[in-house]
Amino acid sequence: MATVKFNSGENYPVATLADYPVANHQYIFTVGYPKLGQTPSWRFTIGQIFSRENGLLALTSTGQDLKSIDNTIQDANLGKEYELVYTSITLGGMSGGPVVDSQGRVIGIHGKAEGQVLMEDTTRVQLGYSLGIPISTFLRIAPELNTRVNRVENTPAPQLKSWEIESIRKAILSVNVSGGNASAIEWIERGNQLWLLGRYQEAATAFENAIEQRPAFIHLAYYGKGLSLWWNGNDTAAVEAFKQVVQAKPDFVPALYFLSLTNQNLGNLDQALFNVRQAIFHQNQAKYQPISPNLYALKGNLLSDLKRYKEAIEAIDQAILVDPRAIFYVIRGDIHNNLGDKQEAMNDYTQALDLNPNVAYTYTARGSVRKELGDNKGAIDDYTQALRLNSYGVVIWDIRNGK
Repeated sequence: MATVKFNSGENYPVATLADYPVANHQYIFTVGYPKLGQTPSWRFTIGQIFSRENGLLALTSTGQDLKSIDNTIQDANLGKEYELVYTSITLGGMSGGPVVDSQGRVIGIHGKAEGQVLMEDTTRVQLGYSLGIPISTFLRIAPELNTRVNRVENTPAPQLKSWEIESIRKAILSVNVSGGNASAIEWIERGNQLWLLGRYQEAATAFENAIEQRPAFIHLAYYGKGLSLWWNGNDTAAVEAFKQVVQAKPDFVPALYFLSLTNQNLGNLDQALFNVRQAIFHQNQAKYQPISPNLYALKGNLLSDLKRYKEAIEAIDQAILVDPRAIFYVIRGDIHNNLGDKQEAMNDYTQALDLNPNVAYTYTARGSVRKELGDNKGAIDDYTQALRLNSYGVVIWDIRNGK
């Protein structure tokens, strides 16, 4: 990230920056000049954002392909600063543009989008979410850049009124996604755009059109179809789509990850555990960098569901070793709590709150443990804080429903 100083004969209004914990399903907007043809044109797109914890869990790339669509990045550590995950349709050339909330305040800088490399060459196709750098990152390094920030607001964007939400939904439904004859790559890109817009049935149809052409990269078309079905709540059909991905490309880690998630939703815990172990094996064999902690976290959740708590803790330890996120400490705290290790659970919840003090569930969980340990005052303090934060929603392992 860098700042640029310039002179102009025009007068520009200065944008207001906003630094606050974003909430699941909050509407946001991206602005930029995508590279379309010879003359860049201004584009303003609508999307919804995930909370930080849920966003990092929702990434479809599982970590191994978190690179920009419009340039190749070799640094394995690059990408960890991209903590904003949202559904806006973004294209190459929009990097560096603002991500703004419903009040027009800048909450982040758009950077990249998830993508996949086609099998037969190095051509990349966008398939996944858009990612940005939160404004808090810029504020943290602003002194090093000799940049003075005049105004920063910390109040969350207010909840939109029902008519405002309806207006946005109508705008989303009216977005024109090209139809007609197209190549398999174009159908995949159209499917991705429809998926980002939440038009899941249309997206699944677009991916099916790509599948009918039987391209060499058919696994990506099945993968997109699986994502569309999964987000539409059709787990049974999603499992079949993800199985087709694995049949075409057995080492495709993202599909194994979502196959595991979907089997977990269906109650097929042993099969889900087998799938995520396959994903971890192939990830380690390919030496993907950075390794995705989400795989270990999912493995830990499944082992916990199977009441194999000691093994579950070992899996979450691996996730924390890769990336010590608050949500992983919460999951491990829950497992310790199930084992009856109340003090260990309390330590994990406290560590999670040190990393992210804006999650109601963590205060509720720690409050319950404090009550069991006889610390009634501490429990009341935690419950009170949880009530204050409840508008941000509860973070548990449910990335589809955002709660």
